[in-house]
Amino acid sequence: MDEWAFFTVGLWVTGKGEEQFLPAFLRSLEETGHCHFVVKQRIGQLSPRSKKHKQKMVGKGKRLSSKQEDFALKIRGFLERSPANLAIVVDDLEHDRKAMHEAVYEMYREPLDKILLPRGIQERASVHLFVPMIEAYFLADVEAVNETLGLAIKELNGDPEAIRGPKGKLKQYCRDVGQSYDERSDGERVAGRVNLEKILANPNYCLSLRCLVKWCSRRIGEPDTDRCQLLEGKVCDVTRTQIGD
Repeated sequence: MDEWAFFTVGLWVTGKGEEQFLPAFLRSLEETGHCHFVVKQRIGQLSPRSKKHKQKMVGKGKRLSSKQEDFALKIRGFLERSPANLAIVVDDLEHDRKAMHEAVYEMYREPLDKILLPRGIQERASVHLFVPMIEAYFLADVEAVNETLGLAIKELNGDPEAIRGPKGKLKQYCRDVGQSYDERSDGERVAGRVNLEKILANPNYCLSLRCLVKWCSRRIGEPDTDRCQLLEGKVCDVTRTQIGD
């Protein structure tokens, strides 16, 4: 890679919080000096309505919905403006959608493949799911959360992506000390403090988040290293096909 290469990574998000602070959350990737994140659009959340709907939508070549076509066309326009543009679609995989992990992913990936593949630019766009939502990753760095919000949360055990209702937990922690938690304003402050490397320090945890980071890191030309456990750490089976060998 040209050492002076610089990429603009456009973010298409479904949440109001991510619209406001996702670039801050991913800021350690900007520290490589090879990319900059910018939120391009907040899109409506897509979700399979049923198992039957899942069977119809995945791999059957069905007609795209207007929402699918809209964001995919906007991403195509963004990517065609410059070979140094990359695109990431980010949604939450809440617990009530966990059983539909692959189908949720396909709801976003299919329109990209249909609209970008003929132009040969589909590899510059990817789809990733926060599991179950971005607040789970906040709770993986309780030191930053405590310092930012004035709390005293203890270190959590286990994979942050297995936490049930992380946003609700944060709200309860705040209520316990007589304050409220605002998803956007407080979330923005926390996102600017949490350490992505610390969140991804365990190679067996946060597989979906690591998949996003690894995809982006490789696309901007960075080698896999122990940073964020990109060399040996596990990644999500559903979204890993986007990374490539």
